[in-house]
Amino acid sequence: MTNREEDRERMLMAVAKGIQAFALLESGITDCFGAMLGESAPFQHIIFDAVRSFEMKIRIVDQMAPYTMTPETLQKWRDARPLINEAVKNRNALAHWTIAELPLPKSIPSPDDPPSDVYLVPHHGSTNGILARHPHLGEPSSKPLTLQDIEAVPRLCFDAMVALSEITTEVRRLRLGQ
Repeated sequence: MTNREEDRERMLMAVAKGIQAFALLESGITDCFGAMLGESAPFQHIIFDAVRSFEMKIRIVDQMAPYTMTPETLQKWRDARPLINEAVKNRNALAHWTIAELPLPKSIPSPDDPPSDVYLVPHHGSTNGILARHPHLGEPSSKPLTLQDIEAVPRLCFDAMVALSEITTEVRRLRLGQ
């Protein structure tokens, strides 16, 4: 296996770990929603499974939060939102982008070619994907992700999940009158 193939394999493994970490965060949002409804409401999973967009699930929790959280817990939710938003942004890249070598290797290499590295970039059929692969055409609005960027996603999801677990616990205590 060449170094480039090893880099691609490491990138694929990092993408898989990031997506798995995000799945746990998504489960945490469902648990928070369930706590807001009350544990006697067995339908939280059915309701949230019917909502496909994670962003919409977050908006539902946003709308319910002022009515189901103390002011302190509501502030914790607002403080956690940037972490959750960043996790969503990264998850979308992990799920929809592709691995590519940048700059693109030339069909006829020459000694003065810059070295290429493996990145996660928007798919080649998108404007950002084309611009990432052909920088002479313009600057993409989404920067390619490095292996280091992708390896940071599970930690980001974990940090968001810790904050979310604390919020969920506080909502449950409030609903139980503790």
